[in-house]
Amino acid sequence: MIPGVESKPLKKNYEDARGYIMEILRSDDALFSGFGQVYISTCRPGISKQLHYHNKKTDIFFCIAGKARLVVHDLREGSTKGKTEEHILSLEHPVMVRVQPGIAHGFACLSGEEAVILTVTSVPFNPKEADDFHIDMTA
Repeated sequence: MIPGVESKPLKKNYEDARGYIMEILRSDDALFSGFGQVYISTCRPGISKQLHYHNKKTDIFFCIAGKARLVVHDLREGSTKGKTEEHILSLEHPVMVRVQPGIAHGFACLSGEEAVILTVTSVPFNPKEADDFHIDMTA
C-alpha cells in the first residue's frame, strides 16, 4: 500500500424494502481532511481518464454508479516513489479511497454503463491557481 493512499470499506447503515442508506464520509472520520468542494465526474465505458496529481489538494473518491478502476502512482520522493496500485470502485463492493498530494491518480470505466465518481476535496478548485498537473506514464 502506498502511504498517503487510504481506503475504507463501506457498508449499508440501514436497509428496508424502500432501499438503503450508506454513510460515505463524516467530518469526524479519520479519512476526512477538510472540506473544499464536492463534485461528481463520469467516465464512459471503454474510456480512461489521464493520470494527474495535486500539490495541495487531497481527494476522496467513491463510485456511486457503474464500476471504475482507480489507478494511483506515487510521485513523491521516498520509499514508495514509482509504485503503482489499483483500487476497484463500485456500489457492489463499496469503498472510499483518499489520495493525498503528490500521488497521481486516474480512472478507467470497467462497466457497460457510465461510471459516476463522487469526489470530496480538501481545497476548492481555483482556475486562476489550478493545482492539477497531468503526467504521461507512457514514456
